[in-house]
Amino acid sequence: MEKRIQIEKLREVIDSIDSKLIHLLNQRLELAIKIGRLKDNIYDEKREQEVLNHVKNLCSNLLVGEEFCVQLYEKIMEKSKQLQESNVKLIGFQGEHGAYSEISGVKFGEKIFSDRAKFATIPLKSFEEVIQNVEHDIIDYGVLPIQNSLEGPINTATYALLESNLNVVAEVILPINHCLLILPDVDPKEIKFVYSHPQALAQCRNFLKRLSLQPLEFFDTAGAAKKLADERNSNAAVIASKLAAKIYGLEVLKDNIQDYPYNKTSFWILSKVMNNHGSKCAITFLLEDKPGALLSVLELFKLRNINLTRIVSLPSRNEVNEYRFFVDFETQNVDDLEKFLKTLAEKTKQLRVFGLYDSFEINDKL
Repeated sequence: MEKRIQIEKLREVIDSIDSKLIHLLNQRLELAIKIGRLKDNIYDEKREQEVLNHVKNLCSNLLVGEEFCVQLYEKIMEKSKQLQESNVKLIGFQGEHGAYSEISGVKFGEKIFSDRAKFATIPLKSFEEVIQNVEHDIIDYGVLPIQNSLEGPINTATYALLESNLNVVAEVILPINHCLLILPDVDPKEIKFVYSHPQALAQCRNFLKRLSLQPLEFFDTAGAAKKLADERNSNAAVIASKLAAKIYGLEVLKDNIQDYPYNKTSFWILSKVMNNHGSKCAITFLLEDKPGALLSVLELFKLRNINLTRIVSLPSRNEVNEYRFFVDFETQNVDDLEKFLKTLAEKTKQLRVFGLYDSFEINDKL
């Protein structure tokens, strides 16, 4: 019996190592694809030899041995070159694999490309990095969360978009199913604190309060799941998606833990190329600091029977005592969009069109 317990414990360690190996290998392939976008020639014999020499040095005194390591890395580099040669489209998102932004990117890719093999989702550290990677043609599309139905606009993402030259080409409205994730075989009574993104913690504050669980902020929901899987803290849980639980080998203790059932986040898909059609249009503008300035703009929409689907005001970062307005509107009642936008420009300051796009809502139970 004692040997069996020891074997099971060792196998658990092996399973954990295997999980990390797979994730690291996938990360290496993602980096290889990005490098392929930057270099002129996929085949680089000198670099391949450098990699193999480096591997030989690392493996020379280890159990794996040089021969096995060289064979393994030749296979890895062959796979890397295949991916670099392929026409796979890259969709970047902020966070770790399993983030809600990734789920929305996958849903967009499935709708546009139909074949899952035709696109890949790439994790990036920040909204700014997502935007920069699109601007520099390292990835094809970027995903930004713009607004949550419970917590309102996501200002950091909106400001990041404002400082870019990218266009909005699609909107994905994703139902957010927050789950409480724990390590397998952990007694739920041991849980004392919960890691997650501040937005997720806010959306589940009543749930956490009822269970007397201490919320601890982390940069990303899926990143919190990865942290728990790596550190194996039996006193901790995380709030993240079911996909994050699957990726990092965690157990879903309870799902749909958000305080209100109608919890959805709107994600914008960004591209360097602007659509020439779409059921919605996203714009931003400044207004003069005088009475009735906003009303005069809104009347332009009312007179044409144009439906506004979003209006948000944020303090301007460049102008004192001025607010920047972000507006989305339906285009179906606009006979001449270019003429209408010209009229808006005359009534506003610094009008910018983010783009025309179609919006689709995901109804799957995620």
